[in-house]
Amino acid sequence: MTEQELIEREAAAAWALAEFNSRAALGQSPDVARARQRLQLEQRLKSLEAQHHQRDHAYGGTVRLTFAGVWGEVIARINFANDEKWEFSGECWGIGAGTASAAGGGPWGEGFLSPYEGQEMRFEIFSAQSSAGIVQIFWWIKDQPIVGAFIGPAGGLGALVAGGSGRWRRA
Repeated sequence: MTEQELIEREAAAAWALAEFNSRAALGQSPDVARARQRLQLEQRLKSLEAQHHQRDHAYGGTVRLTFAGVWGEVIARINFANDEKWEFSGECWGIGAGTASAAGGGPWGEGFLSPYEGQEMRFEIFSAQSSAGIVQIFWWIKDQPIVGAFIGPAGGLGALVAGGSGRWRRA
């Protein structure tokens, strides 16, 4: 979600809250109703400011991939916030051949703490190694920007570029 979309969503929520508060204020003194509404808006603004200043998080883990011709499988185990361990299993289509195991990590978007059980994500993977090399993956939710990445040194043989989808589950 872009920052503009977030602002628009929060403006709509603020408008709905204001409308609800207007109805709740019926029968109250105008000063009391305004003070309560101002307090709620200030609390919401502080919450939005805190969300805006959150930093990207970096999480570590491992990736194992097998790819032949145009199809392959990827299994990633990532240690998210609070040491939550999640496994991503996906199929991909592309071009290349190879097998690799990598250990590394990468950044995940603002405020992203962990996926949820069964969450589907799309991904794109790049890999090249001749006994040693690199694996890089980008994950995103359908119709949204990239939410996370993994890059790590890999052991294996081959090269590939592929994309696909898969699901998360607790490891």
